[in-house]
Amino acid sequence: MKEIKTKLEFKEIIKEDKVLIDFYADWCGPCKIQEANLEELEKLYPDLNIYKINTDNFLGIAREYKVMSLPALKIFSHGRIKKEVNGLQDLDSLKTLVD
Repeated sequence: MKEIKTKLEFKEIIKEDKVLIDFYADWCGPCKIQEANLEELEKLYPDLNIYKINTDNFLGIAREYKVMSLPALKIFSHGRIKKEVNGLQDLDSLKTLVD
């Protein structure tokens, strides 16, 4: 899983066809568990682009995309949110989300 480092990078990444973005924070315990689940998902779906963005570093992006709780997952396609879930997701839920 790759970490988004700049606002410009975020804006370019969400223009791709199917991208899963993990909105997280370092202090968030469930986010750390979610990261392990996302790493497993990445192994099962090698063609899926998964990125993470630290909401503490990008408050403006978090507000713009209405991230109200963490962890938050959003699937973007060509700049638009196609699916989103909040809270810790197990691997089966993650598979359902991306299928």
